[in-house]
Amino acid sequence: MFGNSNTQQKKIEKALHPLLRDRPGAHASIRIPEEGRILIALTAATRAEGEALMPQVKAAAEGVSKGAQVHVVVSAAKNAHTPRHFIAVASGKGGVGKSTVTMNLARALNGMGLNAGVLDADIYGPSIPKMTGLEGTKLTGEKGRINPAFSAEGLCIMSIGFMVADPDAPLIWRGPMLHGALNQLLHEVLWADPDGNRLDVVLIDMPPGTGDVALTLTQKAGLSGAILVTTPQDIALIDARKAAGMFTRMEIPILGVVENMATYCCPNCGHEEAIFGTGGGEKEAETLGVPYLGGIPLSRPIREASDMGQGPDLTHYQDIARTIKERAFAPHTE
Repeated sequence: MFGNSNTQQKKIEKALHPLLRDRPGAHASIRIPEEGRILIALTAATRAEGEALMPQVKAAAEGVSKGAQVHVVVSAAKNAHTPRHFIAVASGKGGVGKSTVTMNLARALNGMGLNAGVLDADIYGPSIPKMTGLEGTKLTGEKGRINPAFSAEGLCIMSIGFMVADPDAPLIWRGPMLHGALNQLLHEVLWADPDGNRLDVVLIDMPPGTGDVALTLTQKAGLSGAILVTTPQDIALIDARKAAGMFTRMEIPILGVVENMATYCCPNCGHEEAIFGTGGGEKEAETLGVPYLGGIPLSRPIREASDMGQGPDLTHYQDIARTIKERAFAPHTE
């Protein structure tokens, strides 16, 4: 008895996840055309990597599909420039400044010698085009290969906002369209710097929540880790905790917690006030057993720079980026 094909497919996906999660560019498409017959299209960064992985994939699928015939077909990713690391930046909710943190951490990492990029995967509210001054950008490329945009600093940028005809119109897409778009963003973009060199890291600006889109990204991206962004108050920490639970369940290491809007800086006198509470992010990091990466103030210059598509003073972000680089990307070359 093989049971419902959807249930069986989910069992296989769960079995394959430990094999694929640490391999950027690797993913598997599973079809069950009839009872007792399973077809797996395995894609890896290179054909050699896929062929080496194939026996493990076949054995894992057979292990949860007793008696079924499992056929695995291997192909190389269309995008030869798979980043060395995909890192998710998540909050579990909107309104905590996750996109601002993502963009400015990428700028800081880039300034420290890492070839960095940003994938704006906030499907229903892409804001990275605005933050980089790239609104209205028209993508170029051939079938199966999409050329990204580049910020003024030379950061490789890809956003769902570049893929829709009217960025101001609501995005009303069902599951298959969403999954198709996410697959393009992950696997068909030429992730490289302006000179064509492979990227060290792409930060993924995750959508709010732990629903279908976030789960698909977590499963398909080959994440090296996740960064949680929260504000100090309890209501934000509740949702950050849910995001942490999703990554833990998917066995994605949490690199640490960033507390955004930790204090408010008065533009006149420089006085700092903890208007959203004190120490919430640091306490949550301790509860989760992960590093506290640091706090970023609620600052008018940061907001103004984001609205103008420019990078602000990165002092606060540099401290956090330096910690991330030391813990996750050193050494960052293969």
